[in-house]
Amino acid sequence: MTLSFSTYWPKSMPEEIAGKPNHFVEKIWAGLIHGIKDINISHYESYSLQHWSMLGTDMSEYNELMIEPKIHTFREDPKDRWKVGMKIHPVINNRTKRRFQFAPTIACVSIQKAEIIYTDEDLCDHYGTYPVIKIDDRVLDMNEMESVAKNDGFESLYHFCNWFNSDWKGKIIHWTKRQY
Repeated sequence: MTLSFSTYWPKSMPEEIAGKPNHFVEKIWAGLIHGIKDINISHYESYSLQHWSMLGTDMSEYNELMIEPKIHTFREDPKDRWKVGMKIHPVINNRTKRRFQFAPTIACVSIQKAEIIYTDEDLCDHYGTYPVIKIDDRVLDMNEMESVAKNDGFESLYHFCNWFNSDWKGKIIHWTKRQY
């Protein structure tokens, strides 16, 4: 199944990142190279050349020392379509002439139920006021919430909550063995 990823933060994000590259492609590659046995840097180089050939732009430089991996994604799934074992086709520019699958087809290793719950007091701010995040009906503590945010490709829990800025229910689609 196709998983489409953006390449820039939306303008609605906090000023320090709004409209800037989110580096999801590179972060996903970092997770693939370190988390999936049969994928390595030569695969990245091959996809990078294809990206240049098709889109005329660099896919950016992969630098394992400079980037934190994105090892899963949060998705709504109202029709319960996602299942363990399904094939994931990670793409950018979906539903356009510039659609590009930027990494090999990979398996969905696991799925977890996720929920984000806001109350009137939750502001999602730099001062420690955040919503409740539940994974498989278990409430996460602050350290776990920060880990989830980083593993989902966000710079911080603050940025994660600005993306998911209202009550939300869905799934975490995992392509590595990591779970919460």
